[in-house]
Amino acid sequence: MNIGTRYLLTLAALFALAAGFADTAMAGRHVSPSVVVDGAKVTLGDLFDLSDNALWAQTVVTDAPTPGKTDSIRIHKVSAAARRAGMIWDEATAPMTITVKRASQPVPLDSLRDLLTAALPNGTMGRDWEMQLNNAQLSIHLPVDARMADIKVRRIYFDDRSGSFNATLTLPLGAGSSRDEVISGRLVEIAYVPVLKNSMRSGDIIRKGDLHWQKMEARRINRTIMTSFDDISGMAARRSLRADTPLRPTDLERPVVVEKGSTVTLIVNTGTMMLTATGRALENGALNDHIRVVNTSTHITVEGVVSSPRQVTINLNSRVAALK
Repeated sequence: MNIGTRYLLTLAALFALAAGFADTAMAGRHVSPSVVVDGAKVTLGDLFDLSDNALWAQTVVTDAPTPGKTDSIRIHKVSAAARRAGMIWDEATAPMTITVKRASQPVPLDSLRDLLTAALPNGTMGRDWEMQLNNAQLSIHLPVDARMADIKVRRIYFDDRSGSFNATLTLPLGAGSSRDEVISGRLVEIAYVPVLKNSMRSGDIIRKGDLHWQKMEARRINRTIMTSFDDISGMAARRSLRADTPLRPTDLERPVVVEKGSTVTLIVNTGTMMLTATGRALENGALNDHIRVVNTSTHITVEGVVSSPRQVTINLNSRVAALK
């Protein structure tokens, strides 16, 4: 055997040995039972624990789920892709299915409402609306490399009478593909009413500092709901009242400044003189209320107007003798 032949045989043996090492290394690769992918396609490199930037790593196995969703891949698809790539792997230990989740970024609902509001007809602008989505649990996800600007409102229908709308959004999926999402809801006209910051007990006096504004649907506001700070401030709670609840006139009363059974000063002003006496209130009275009082000296009952705390002004028609 000459030197040239020996060289060729040695070289062939080295190639065979290298191929054996390569096959052994490849056979030691294992598919992962669950993976998270960023792109629109699932590749062999996504599924195997050791890809080492190999050429086969870019071989596509199947489409990835939509952003934020999870799907499964049957192992026969992996086997088919591996054969196309000429890849050797440890197929015997592989699971029957592989769980694949698509990484994503959620779209904030406030951003989604802003996008839909901007697409509404101009006639809706300038109104005090609040957008309510029919699906309160709506969750939209974009690919990790997408932007809000990539979402397009392809169509929107708005009914001005009911405030309802129906919109079709085109959402990017990556790799130039997209999908449509139909969203519906309505615009609710809102107004603001004064409510208590904190709960109050019966008899508590309400001051302006106890109130703040709270929004509610305008269609729910009627004559039984109080809408002015001035109409509430200085009034007393007729019963226990909860915070952040619209107030009604029946919830309030003027504060009692003369209590039943309390001692009061009786006053009558004739224009030329003012007479006073001591009396006892026979009923509760707020400012300007007409109440009955009894003169504690004469025991005569008269009617008067509560003019200030513990003071009742007697009508001139009442018997002046009541004050003697």
